[in-house]
Amino acid sequence: MTDGLGGADIFIPADDLHIAGVAPGRRALLMEGIGVGFTLDVRVGEEQYPDVAWTVPCPGPEVAEILGHVAFDPAQVDITVLSRAA
Repeated sequence: MTDGLGGADIFIPADDLHIAGVAPGRRALLMEGIGVGFTLDVRVGEEQYPDVAWTVPCPGPEVAEILGHVAFDPAQVDITVLSRAA
């Protein structure tokens, strides 16, 4: 799912992410109409990528479908989908 908010972020269900090195990032984000979000740092091998993803634990009712998802900016990361529900 893309953000549907005019941006191009890609949302992936958190339960579908298979990245061992995800940790809370350094920033909180106040996003009008969405809610308070938090950045996430991702470690892949020896490389650390700060604030490369974000999530909103309690999204507003207009964007409730992002609950439980992690958003990535495709300009910052390459994402490979290994399988997709039919």
